[in-house]
Amino acid sequence: MSLSLEQELQSIHDELARISIVFAQVQDRIVQVTRRSEDETNYWQATMIELEERNAEVVNNMKWLSEQNRELERRFQQKQPDLERALDARGAAFRKLRYARKVIRDLVDENERLQVTSGGPELALTEDEEQQEKRNALNEALAFNDDSSDSDSEGTARQSPRETHHARPSSLPGVRTADTPTDPEREASPDSSSESIHRPVPASTSQMSDGTGDQISNIHYSSPPRSSSMTFGPVSYRRLLDYSIVQNQTLAALEDLESRTELGLRLYASNDLAFVHDPIFLEGNATTYILDWGSEKFNANLEKYISSVKHHLHVFTFPVKMNKWYYVGAHTWKVVKLDWLVWPTLRKKSRKNVAEKLSERSHQALSVQEITELLDKGELRQFCVEISSHGHRAKSETFGERMGYGEHPTTEA
Repeated sequence: MSLSLEQELQSIHDELARISIVFAQVQDRIVQVTRRSEDETNYWQATMIELEERNAEVVNNMKWLSEQNRELERRFQQKQPDLERALDARGAAFRKLRYARKVIRDLVDENERLQVTSGGPELALTEDEEQQEKRNALNEALAFNDDSSDSDSEGTARQSPRETHHARPSSLPGVRTADTPTDPEREASPDSSSESIHRPVPASTSQMSDGTGDQISNIHYSSPPRSSSMTFGPVSYRRLLDYSIVQNQTLAALEDLESRTELGLRLYASNDLAFVHDPIFLEGNATTYILDWGSEKFNANLEKYISSVKHHLHVFTFPVKMNKWYYVGAHTWKVVKLDWLVWPTLRKKSRKNVAEKLSERSHQALSVQEITELLDKGELRQFCVEISSHGHRAKSETFGERMGYGEHPTTEA
């Protein structure tokens, strides 16, 4: 009896010993977990403190960047007039160069003509006299362009005195519309850059037309198109920005038009705006076309875009001779295929002028001779767009008022 009791007590003692061991093991694990938890807590607290410091640093950097951005915007506003003056000065320099080159070409042509018509070398200029005459004419050309470039640069700081503001007779003075007289100077003498179309005697009268019975008269580069019922301008970049006509990215795109070397119609279109740099206008008695030459792929892409536009476009043109943008009114656009090619019908001098213009557009990447060969071979394809302002006069007047050409035009600062 006592033996069994001792055995039972021993069994209980052994059980208690095992429980104590298990309890000690559990206690050790709890201590380990607690330590690990404390270590993790300390780690996350340190991480949180570091992130808070970084966040504070980022906030401070954002404040600094915002301040820098405001400072840059302020400087940009201050420098914008200088930028526009620099752009105008660059344009004046290009115009001066083109004018000087034209004077030199005219002198060379005149000298050759005198040598041919004089009947002998005794009436021709000597080499020294010819060089002196060229220098005198060139100096006169440069002096003339210096005067014009000075007056052009003033247009960036204030509204140019020569700026034309066209509008409806009751509210916008000076409009050239179908109901009011046009500029007498423009009507009395043709545009100096205008070229009449010289064609061989056709087999039928339709060959002298555009395929619709409209007789083609001439092409020109500087005057507004005859389709324009009113013209506003010159239109500065500041005016376009101030009256929310365009955004800064549009101005950058317009600058890219001049630097583009690929041949083809220099067009930038966005929404209901169309900007045409260095346009060539082909005039019929009742129809106006924009004419140009480009590669087949370039023309196809351009035709695809223009054909997709189903609404009118407010058209701005940039004649390189004027070196300014002008608003010529709202027009509808339609790509057309003339039943004849313009290039072969041009006179020799006109062909030379067109080739020189395209060469200048390529920034002399292609010479006049190379351009001529491409046109003769048909590798530069004719591209023609009919433009019409019919039914859009009110839209043009409203858009002119939107640009500030109202009864009291806003001075351009």
